[in-house]
Amino acid sequence: MEYQSFLAEVKESIKKKLYGKVDVQDFHAVKSNGEMRRGFLFQSYNGNISPVIYMEDYFRRYNEGEEIEEIIEELEIFYDHVKKVPDPVMEAEKLSDFREMKNRIVFRLVNRERNTDLLREVPSYSFQDLAVIFYVLFDARKYHAISMLITREHLKKWGIQEEDIWQYAKVNTPRLLPPEIKDIHEMLKEFLTPQEVKKDERFRGNLFVLTNIQRNYGASVVIYPGVLEKISDIWKESFYILPSSVHEMILVPESKSPSAGALKEAVYSINRTDVAKEEWLSDRVYYFQREKKEVFDIDIMQNLC
Repeated sequence: MEYQSFLAEVKESIKKKLYGKVDVQDFHAVKSNGEMRRGFLFQSYNGNISPVIYMEDYFRRYNEGEEIEEIIEELEIFYDHVKKVPDPVMEAEKLSDFREMKNRIVFRLVNRERNTDLLREVPSYSFQDLAVIFYVLFDARKYHAISMLITREHLKKWGIQEEDIWQYAKVNTPRLLPPEIKDIHEMLKEFLTPQEVKKDERFRGNLFVLTNIQRNYGASVVIYPGVLEKISDIWKESFYILPSSVHEMILVPESKSPSAGALKEAVYSINRTDVAKEEWLSDRVYYFQREKKEVFDIDIMQNLC
């Protein structure tokens, strides 16, 4: 099924499911990496919160074998959950009060070069070839979040500096979006059949997925204070960091890693075949050096050797 047909079928089905509760409208917006995303605006008849749910990830899951009825059911459950969240737009006075927002401020990682227009409008910090940007997190569930991007205009209204945002975010983000690390073999069990998982037995103990428990913009866990240091202490070695997408990083212990060149080729290839454009993070490969407790770009590190 083509994407347009998929959207039409989902829209028709969800409208029937939610008849009388909400008006389902087509919606599109330019998101991360300048990519156009399409989905549905759930316009409530009673004037409460009207969430937007983007459909690219659901289409990917449909193509991987998930039944469209399961997707419809998940959308219905998500809408029922979202409508219970206090509407931030209805509480505009709270958005203007930094005291109400400060404990909800979190960060995310995006590619710096691909988001130059966005970065002119928002407070940000650099990390390697990436940019740290900030959001107010109203609610989070697995694979979903209700959030508001923080712009320079918000800083002016709140009367604060970029450093203030960073100080709150580095405390709030690990608290609201706790880190999770799993052997990739265990992670695959959530998505693949037992037969498919068995074929990938070679990955057991060699690759680890680092994300947050919501699996939403979990790549940012690499800048959680102390997380990489703790992992290297447990493993008692340095390791490579592969940017799988904005949602997760793949960690490879140095003792179990192929060559740096092979890792770079793998990241480059996967980014062009398995990662949605709006979820692409980087083609770089990073290296956490245990002794120095620092992250290095392997290209820069090799040039210095």
